[in-house]
Amino acid sequence: MKCVESWSSRAKWGGFRPKVLFDIVKPRSNARHLYFYSADDYYEYISLEELLNPRVLFAYDMNGHPLPPEYGGPLRLLMPSKYGYKSVKCITRLEFREEGGIGFWEKFGYSKDATIRPGTDHALDLNDYKRITKPGEPDY
Repeated sequence: MKCVESWSSRAKWGGFRPKVLFDIVKPRSNARHLYFYSADDYYEYISLEELLNPRVLFAYDMNGHPLPPEYGGPLRLLMPSKYGYKSVKCITRLEFREEGGIGFWEKFGYSKDATIRPGTDHALDLNDYKRITKPGEPDY
């Protein structure tokens, strides 16, 4: 998990891939985005295409234990190549939509794409500063 505030931390996550949900729910053919509702009134729009990235996960387990509320339990989204604000916590409802929109933080000027950018990162779990050299998921 990489925060836009220049820190990160790793955990061992358990859950299921969005494709599993899509196969069960079978969204309409015109659906292009998934709108996420959160317990704390947070919301986010994410394209179905982005959600099908093989590293994206709906997580309900962290380090071998049920995901606690302070980390987004009982269910959260994880998008390792995006800043943490795209990894919606405490999901309460999902809605398939044809049109996208802007998420909570984008209305304050944050990037809609949210791809992690090169720069310095404070890796809390490693107690070290690391250099991110290319866009996307850090490789350490």
